Amino acid sequence: MTDSSPTLTWLQERTEFGQLPQEVLTEIAAQATDFVLPEGKVLFAGAEPDKSVYILRRGQLEYLSGKACFLPGTVINLGALVMDIPLTSPLKALSDCELWRLSAEVGRLLLRDYPVIGQFFSQQLAQEVKELSAQLSFEQERQRILRPYLVPAAKRAIMGKSRYAQKLRSQIHAASETDQVVLVFGEPGLEKDNTAALISWV
Repeated sequence: MTDSSPTLTWLQERTEFGQLPQEVLTEIAAQATDFVLPEGKVLFAGAEPDKSVYILRRGQLEYLSGKACFLPGTVINLGALVMDIPLTSPLKALSDCELWRLSAEVGRLLLRDYPVIGQFFSQQLAQEVKELSAQLSFEQERQRILRPYLVPAAKRAIMGKSRYAQKLRSQIHAASETDQVVLVFGEPGLEKDNTAALISWV
């Protein structure tokens, strides 16, 4: 890849590297090579850790677990470059993907010649870790508060073969497949908490 003005502009405007000095950005543009990942193929699927950094230019990638989607402009595996922590979760191409690749060797040379890369992104990654830690603490506190209200597994059942029981089981199954808010109402003693637990666990 050349350090042409359009390439530099794209890196500046679309990627995390855009916050680095012009000199560093020019070198990144000069050292990156083209990499194509066809639709359906997987990145980071090898037995050995891939410490290369990838910049997604076109297409879409997602974790095999489907928990996150990567769009053009995303810098992938930055932790391998800055903190020597390579990504281990495989990524699948949802479409034909065009990427730029900085090999592990090139990455080491860039860090040696331009320490500002490590300084800048170490701070950024540390902030991301801090945010993740805060989210984890929030979730742990949330679970602690909700724990007394959880229904034991033994109670999570709608017993009976009557048409009413069958209809209720059908409604619970339908409610569990929607992201919309479900209101469970009725007279006291009808095990509404049990029904709510079934909706969340089906």
